[in-house]
Amino acid sequence: MTWNDDFILILAALVLVIPHLVVRWRNARRGMRRSRSQSPRIDEAVEHSYRFRVGFALGRLPAPPAKRLAVVTCMDARIPVEALLGLAPGEAHVLRNAGGVISDDALRSLILSHHELGTQEVLIVQHTDCGLSHVREDALRARLERITGARPPVPERFHAFTDLATSVRTQLRRVQAHPWLAGRVVARGFIYDVRTGHLGEIADAEGLAGAAGDVSPVAAAE
Repeated sequence: MTWNDDFILILAALVLVIPHLVVRWRNARRGMRRSRSQSPRIDEAVEHSYRFRVGFALGRLPAPPAKRLAVVTCMDARIPVEALLGLAPGEAHVLRNAGGVISDDALRSLILSHHELGTQEVLIVQHTDCGLSHVREDALRARLERITGARPPVPERFHAFTDLATSVRTQLRRVQAHPWLAGRVVARGFIYDVRTGHLGEIADAEGLAGAAGDVSPVAAAE
């Protein structure tokens, strides 16, 4: 075997080994960063995104949601919105906030969702054991001011409530009353039971969805 042959073998070995060494070095660096990180859960989420993009096949989805549906629900981590409603990527706009309320910002999003992206139906889902049903506006604001020493103008309200069905009707009225949405979209309100997974519909102000004051089962639920 000549010197040139030895050189070629060594070079080939380096070509095979170096990429593995680089990967190990990068993983070690990531591990060091995670060990010092103040946001390890964010690090985990970003790490997952690297695997998510392998075989990514959603790049051709159009911006308008295929089902022309907008969902407004709570940010509560116990609500698996897509699994609950049978939604796939690209099928609906899902807006989440504390309480699943039709706040000014939720209205802003719904108006854009309808007028710019063609949604025709609004599904509002609030839920049992909601944190906003366990607090009072004045007490919460006073506690935050005491903890932080600040009294900012925003948010003006936290939308705390005591009666869940009444709250759902309030959200329906806010959609139905807005002049840029009234008569243009169909809105319906529901309560999700975090203990049983049951989704029950609430009558709106005019009693169009079952008996007023009742939580009626969705037709296909049982």
